[in-house]
Amino acid sequence: MKWNAKVTMVALMTALVAMMWVASPLLGQGAPPGNNAKADQPAKKKDKGWLGVSLKATTEEEAKALGYDHPLVRIDTIFNGSPAEASGLQSGDLFLKLDGKTVKSVRELVKTVGSHASGDKIVLTMMRGKETFTVPILLGIRPDRRTLLRDSFIDKPAPAFAVQHLKDLKESKLADYKGKVLVVDFWATWCGPCRRAMPHLNDMSNKFSKEGLVVLGVTDEEQGEVQAFFKKNDKVDYPIVLDPGRKAHRGYMISALPTLFLIDHEGVVRDVLIGGGKKNMAKLDAKVAELLKARNKK
Repeated sequence: MKWNAKVTMVALMTALVAMMWVASPLLGQGAPPGNNAKADQPAKKKDKGWLGVSLKATTEEEAKALGYDHPLVRIDTIFNGSPAEASGLQSGDLFLKLDGKTVKSVRELVKTVGSHASGDKIVLTMMRGKETFTVPILLGIRPDRRTLLRDSFIDKPAPAFAVQHLKDLKESKLADYKGKVLVVDFWATWCGPCRRAMPHLNDMSNKFSKEGLVVLGVTDEEQGEVQAFFKKNDKVDYPIVLDPGRKAHRGYMISALPTLFLIDHEGVVRDVLIGGGKKNMAKLDAKVAELLKARNKK
């Protein structure tokens, strides 16, 4: 009899647990927790919102001339296919407010946009020239930098540019290098990886210049600053040019240094490399050899 009582009690407990599985929505909507993996998984976290611009602060003097007591944030570059481009924003536009709150620094703006998820709507108050306007924007998903540049430039005509030679400030244009294989190296004197890549680029220039290769180093720094750098460091044999208005930087969507563009003899971008490490230099060597072979093929 005791044994039968124990069996009866076990049966009752089993039935009670089964009823709880059916009755309780917190335990799996009618299925045991172990068989309902979806109910146990946390909600998928949304990607951070992306506006698709690079930013630069004005000087205090520039801001005061516009009637503001703090530096303003300016759009430097608008990335192709970005929410900013789709909304009609332009390079040079100034941020005044985001969702009604005054924008006072690049860091603050980046942090605020990053606190939103992709698909969120923000409302920007902007200034273009002397005109103030408001624009709502749906934030997108940020692509990685390499994908962004490659999708924007590979197998497309290289954007035209006009820069100035370091020595005499004589203008140099993309059209001047027509028929050449061109490596455009966006760099800066303060950039360690840029400096480490320069000996390799210099050797490449010296080795292949007679075969139709031109290496062009582009910086947005002041002439005196760059000249002072080369007085203290080894000079390079390839031309160094200045981009004082950053138009070339904006046209090529530069947001990291060094960034190298490889342009064929017909003016088409064939590769984009971010960083001057050994792997990228090896890729550059191989691609240069390939393009020079195509150029000089008879």
